[in-house]
Amino acid sequence: MLSGLLIAAAGAAGFNSLGIPAVRRRPDGACDVALLLDEAHLIAHALPDQGLLVLDFLAPASHDLSKALDVFTRRLNPVKVHSPPLRVTT
Repeated sequence: MLSGLLIAAAGAAGFNSLGIPAVRRRPDGACDVALLLDEAHLIAHALPDQGLLVLDFLAPASHDLSKALDVFTRRLNPVKVHSPPLRVTT
């Protein structure tokens, strides 16, 4: 499920993926999924014991990462979303 959401999020933000997402399942039930993109990455860390999904999105300012976040919030309908302000560096 997370792999598909990362691919959809990348498309919504205007990216083409460079391949399939890499998935790492941990013994404690947690899961990490990474999708590498041209000059960017989207990573999801699922921590079910804590009821958390942590998203790490890195991309050039020319892409709208809020569209990528929208893919997750529409599909998962979370109780709370904490999104720190975007940092733009040149």
